[in-house]
Amino acid sequence: MRVLDVVPPLSVAMLEKWALREIVRSIARVLEKALTFFTLSVVLVGVLCAGQAHAAAGRCEAIFATAASETRAETREATAERLPLLRMKPEYRGEDRGLYTDPATHERWNVRYFSSVERAQHEIFIRGGKFYDVNGRELSSDFDAEALSFEDALLVIDRDFRMYVLNGEERGRLHHSSLVAGGDVLFAGTIAFMDGRIRHMSDSSGHYKPEPWRTRQIVRLLHARGVDLSQMRLSGRVATEYGGAVSLTAAQVQKLILTAP
Repeated sequence: MRVLDVVPPLSVAMLEKWALREIVRSIARVLEKALTFFTLSVVLVGVLCAGQAHAAAGRCEAIFATAASETRAETREATAERLPLLRMKPEYRGEDRGLYTDPATHERWNVRYFSSVERAQHEIFIRGGKFYDVNGRELSSDFDAEALSFEDALLVIDRDFRMYVLNGEERGRLHHSSLVAGGDVLFAGTIAFMDGRIRHMSDSSGHYKPEPWRTRQIVRLLHARGVDLSQMRLSGRVATEYGGAVSLTAAQVQKLILTAP
């Protein structure tokens, strides 16, 4: 006797429904696994792409950083080639240890030499043609109502063209040499600002005494770096050398310092 012979006709229909239901469930499970695999694949591809993008960004950042570093190095090398370093005048050696005697007052000097940390607080930065301090504030000098001029600060440019300013020279205590601990510089003078722009600059420095040609080159380098010189008056030996005057107006600076060969 066959099994189907004893199964009622209704049971056959139920069996067909069950078989169909199982087939549908199997297909659903296959589709679910396929969807899960697809989702995981998409996520994995996304992670890999993000990782590659991050790595690429990192490589780009490294490339740009290297290029910037090389550019700064090239600028320093070019500057050093054109501008030999200035040494402090030998008579001031030992001024920080009481070994220099002021010829006017006959008093011994004890000049304060800044540490690298102290010096960093006096560094100034160029941005958009203007100058800013370490806190990101535009530089503005005090205005002397009696002299009708802005009060100058000491300016020093070191061998790497980092610029430092010091307000208020104090004879025998604070001088250009204070900012670089008596080290070599590219330039030393004075400077005054208004709203971040240079209003006055000079090559006045007894410790370093920059030559007129050096001051002229410094002004040109500042201009090349995008510094706004449209309001700058220039005085000192450079003005006497190139303009036959005590000081040069902004227009004369443009003509005699920046444009003339």
